Amino acid sequence: MAGDRIGPDAAALQLEAESLGGRLADFLGTRGHELPRVFVLDEIRFGFQATEVNEAGQLQAAGLAKTLVAYPAIRLTIQGHADRAETDRQVLSEARARTLYQYLLDNNVDASRLQVAGFGATDPISKGDDSESRRQNRRLAILVE
Repeated sequence: MAGDRIGPDAAALQLEAESLGGRLADFLGTRGHELPRVFVLDEIRFGFQATEVNEAGQLQAAGLAKTLVAYPAIRLTIQGHADRAETDRQVLSEARARTLYQYLLDNNVDASRLQVAGFGATDPISKGDDSESRRQNRRLAILVE
Protein backbone atom coordinates (compact mmCIF):
# COMPACT_ATOMS: atom_id res chain seq x y z
CA MET A 1 0.00 0.00 0.00
CA ALA A 2 1.21 3.47 -0.84
CA GLY A 3 0.35 4.74 2.66
CA ASP A 4 2.78 2.27 4.21
CA ARG A 5 5.77 3.80 2.41
CA ILE A 6 8.25 5.81 4.44
CA GLY A 7 10.89 6.37 1.78
CA PRO A 8 11.75 5.85 -1.88
CA ASP A 9 11.15 2.43 -3.38
CA ALA A 10 12.89 0.69 -6.28
CA ALA A 11 10.81 2.50 -8.90
CA ALA A 12 11.49 5.92 -7.36
CA LEU A 13 15.23 5.17 -7.41
CA GLN A 14 15.00 3.83 -10.96
CA LEU A 15 16.15 0.37 -9.90
CA GLU A 16 14.80 -2.99 -10.98
CA ALA A 17 12.52 -4.30 -8.23
CA GLU A 18 14.28 -7.70 -8.28
CA SER A 19 17.78 -6.23 -7.98
CA LEU A 20 19.55 -6.05 -4.63
CA GLY A 21 19.28 -2.25 -4.56
CA GLY A 22 15.59 -2.49 -5.47
CA ARG A 23 14.86 -5.16 -2.85
CA LEU A 24 16.75 -3.16 -0.24
CA ALA A 25 14.95 0.08 -1.17
CA ASP A 26 11.57 -1.63 -1.03
CA PHE A 27 12.46 -3.18 2.35
CA LEU A 28 13.75 0.09 3.85
CA GLY A 29 10.95 2.17 2.37
CA THR A 30 8.22 0.11 4.02
CA ARG A 31 6.93 0.96 7.48
CA GLY A 32 7.62 -1.71 10.09
CA HIS A 33 10.71 -3.31 8.56
CA GLU A 34 12.78 -5.21 11.10
CA LEU A 35 16.52 -4.72 11.41
CA PRO A 36 19.09 -6.17 11.37
CA ARG A 37 18.69 -8.11 8.14
CA VAL A 38 21.20 -9.87 5.90
CA PHE A 39 21.15 -9.59 2.11
CA VAL A 40 23.45 -11.73 -0.05
CA LEU A 41 24.96 -9.95 -3.02
CA ASP A 42 24.05 -12.77 -5.37
CA GLU A 43 25.47 -11.18 -8.53
CA ILE A 44 28.96 -10.63 -7.15
CA ARG A 45 31.09 -13.62 -8.03
CA PHE A 46 34.74 -14.06 -7.17
CA GLY A 47 37.19 -16.30 -8.91
CA PHE A 48 39.36 -18.65 -6.88
CA GLN A 49 41.73 -16.61 -4.67
CA ALA A 50 40.42 -13.40 -6.32
CA THR A 51 39.04 -10.09 -5.03
CA GLU A 52 37.99 -8.51 -8.33
CA VAL A 53 34.25 -7.98 -8.79
CA ASN A 54 32.67 -9.31 -11.98
CA GLU A 55 30.68 -7.04 -14.32
CA ALA A 56 27.26 -8.12 -13.03
CA GLY A 57 28.52 -7.57 -9.49
CA GLN A 58 29.57 -4.03 -10.38
CA LEU A 59 26.01 -3.29 -11.48
CA GLN A 60 24.70 -4.76 -8.24
CA ALA A 61 27.14 -2.65 -6.22
CA ALA A 62 25.99 0.47 -8.11
CA GLY A 63 22.36 -0.20 -7.17
CA LEU A 64 23.38 -0.77 -3.55
CA ALA A 65 25.27 2.54 -3.49
CA LYS A 66 22.28 4.38 -4.96
CA THR A 67 19.98 2.91 -2.31
CA LEU A 68 22.37 3.75 0.52
CA VAL A 69 22.64 7.34 -0.65
CA ALA A 70 18.82 7.55 -0.58
CA TYR A 71 18.76 6.15 2.99
CA PRO A 72 21.55 8.03 4.81
CA ALA A 73 20.67 6.71 8.29
CA ILE A 74 21.25 3.07 7.36
CA ARG A 75 24.45 1.43 8.52
CA LEU A 76 25.77 -1.84 7.29
CA THR A 77 28.48 -4.42 7.76
CA ILE A 78 29.95 -5.86 4.60
CA GLN A 79 30.60 -9.55 5.17
CA GLY A 80 33.22 -11.28 3.04
CA HIS A 81 33.40 -15.06 2.64
CA ALA A 82 35.81 -17.56 1.14
CA ASP A 83 35.62 -21.21 0.22
CA ARG A 84 37.50 -23.81 2.19
CA ALA A 85 39.82 -24.69 -0.70
CA GLU A 86 41.30 -21.17 -0.79
CA THR A 87 44.37 -20.21 1.20
CA ASP A 88 44.57 -17.32 3.68
CA ARG A 89 40.76 -17.45 3.88
CA GLN A 90 40.41 -14.85 6.62
CA VAL A 91 42.60 -12.29 4.85
CA LEU A 92 40.97 -13.05 1.50
CA SER A 93 37.42 -12.69 2.84
CA GLU A 94 38.28 -9.33 4.42
CA ALA A 95 39.89 -8.17 1.16
CA ARG A 96 36.71 -9.09 -0.72
CA ALA A 97 34.63 -7.06 1.72
CA ARG A 98 37.05 -4.13 1.42
CA THR A 99 36.58 -4.18 -2.36
CA LEU A 100 32.87 -3.37 -1.93
CA TYR A 101 33.66 -0.96 0.93
CA GLN A 102 35.94 1.05 -1.35
CA TYR A 103 33.39 1.01 -4.16
CA LEU A 104 30.73 2.41 -1.81
CA LEU A 105 33.10 5.12 -0.57
CA ASP A 106 33.86 6.05 -4.18
CA ASN A 107 30.10 6.37 -4.77
CA ASN A 108 29.25 8.84 -1.99
CA VAL A 109 28.51 6.50 0.91
CA ASP A 110 30.08 7.85 4.11
CA ALA A 111 32.68 5.58 5.74
CA SER A 112 31.12 6.10 9.17
CA ARG A 113 28.13 4.04 7.98
CA LEU A 114 30.18 1.02 6.92
CA GLN A 115 32.00 -1.79 8.67
CA VAL A 116 33.92 -4.68 7.16
CA ALA A 117 34.08 -8.24 8.44
CA GLY A 118 35.77 -11.31 7.02
CA PHE A 119 34.41 -14.72 7.89
CA GLY A 120 36.90 -16.89 6.03
CA ALA A 121 35.19 -20.20 5.27
CA THR A 122 33.33 -20.40 8.62
CA ASP A 123 29.82 -19.75 7.27
CA PRO A 124 29.32 -21.65 4.00
CA ILE A 125 25.97 -21.43 2.22
CA SER A 126 26.74 -24.59 0.28
CA LYS A 127 28.19 -27.66 2.00
CA GLY A 128 29.18 -29.44 -1.23
CA ASP A 129 32.75 -30.02 -2.28
CA ASP A 130 32.25 -29.50 -6.02
CA SER A 131 33.41 -26.38 -7.87
CA GLU A 132 29.89 -24.85 -8.03
CA SER A 133 29.42 -25.21 -4.26
CA ARG A 134 32.80 -23.64 -3.58
CA ARG A 135 31.99 -20.80 -6.02
CA GLN A 136 28.76 -20.07 -4.14
CA ASN A 137 30.72 -19.73 -0.90
CA ARG A 138 33.02 -17.08 -2.39
CA ARG A 139 30.56 -14.25 -1.77
CA LEU A 140 29.64 -10.99 -0.09
CA ALA A 141 26.66 -10.26 2.09
CA ILE A 142 25.55 -7.11 3.87
CA LEU A 143 24.11 -6.90 7.36
CA VAL A 144 21.76 -3.91 7.35
CA GLU A 145 21.42 -2.22 10.73
